[in-house]
Amino acid sequence: MAAQMDDRWLMARCLNSLGNVHYQLGHYEEAAPCYHAALELGKTLNNRRGISMALNNLALIAERQEDYQTARQYHQESLRLKREIGDRAGISISLTNLGVIAFATGDFGESAVYMREGLEICREIGDTYGVALCLSNLADVETELGRYEAARPLYREALEVSLGIETLPLVMTVFVSAVPLFIRQQQYETALALIGFAQAHPATDGYDHERLAKFLAEIRAITGDKGEMALADGRMLTLAQAQALL
Repeated sequence: MAAQMDDRWLMARCLNSLGNVHYQLGHYEEAAPCYHAALELGKTLNNRRGISMALNNLALIAERQEDYQTARQYHQESLRLKREIGDRAGISISLTNLGVIAFATGDFGESAVYMREGLEICREIGDTYGVALCLSNLADVETELGRYEAARPLYREALEVSLGIETLPLVMTVFVSAVPLFIRQQQYETALALIGFAQAHPATDGYDHERLAKFLAEIRAITGDKGEMALADGRMLTLAQAQALL
């Protein structure tokens, strides 16, 4: 319909939406052409918001494919456009995404800078979801830097904020993200209990299940099958009981 009407603005939005459907299904090869087409339409229309959206989406695909250099370039260009048009919500998203890329490449100091700036903006604009996500990401950084006493309260606050807005997939992401904190401290039973809890919860998404599988393999490489009881016990935990483990 959009093509018949020659409404290129609507076409660009439809292409981004179609790309999002493919992306959520994990069909990245199908999503990428949709985003590229939306990007070209955005450039033709001089629609900086549309361009920044398409760049952000292309960056997410590159990130999932572990092409972090390309992902960083797309996110940086998207951030530049969002700053130009004063899209503060979009700026916070790009900062968070750049922080995730820096984390993935081991640039933990740079990651923390991005995350703190993103967190500040989220607090200022009242983006509660963004606040929870930035807090959890900052906790991830502290964990990797070995600052466990700093990481734990950040995870707790992220969990409280996400519970406050009743967004269960985000709640589960925080639980999953906290697992390495206990692995690094050799608290394997607690880590396994959280893994079991998250694996059994219906709100845990596919990406978090992939992370859980990696964490479980990491623990089993160290302990063998000694923690199976803790894993099974975790599957029986209530949300409140899991929260108490943090």
